[in-house]
Amino acid sequence: MHARAALATLLAREGQLDQAREAAIGVLRVDERNARAMLAMGMIYRRQQKFELAALALSQAFEIEPTLGEAYAELGLVLLAQNDRRRRCRRSRRRPSSSLGLGPS
Repeated sequence: MHARAALATLLAREGQLDQAREAAIGVLRVDERNARAMLAMGMIYRRQQKFELAALALSQAFEIEPTLGEAYAELGLVLLAQNDRRRRCRRSRRRPSSSLGLGPS
């Protein structure tokens, strides 16, 4: 199972998300507490911009294996992406004149 979970993370890193998902799910069907398969799912969800699911999978990965540094790094990328998305949403909600400095002085 370890080799299949490692394959899932490698495929996710390479952007082969369908194959990575298939490999990770195969591992999780046999061992639902496989931290590396959860890591792979988190990586897949992050690349799909499903940030809440990514954070959940990654949290489960390092809950199972607290020394899995790669899960913490991936979670950091998820949090950065979420923060960036929030900033873009806030900017788009501003009135165009105020964001261009054309509002009242």
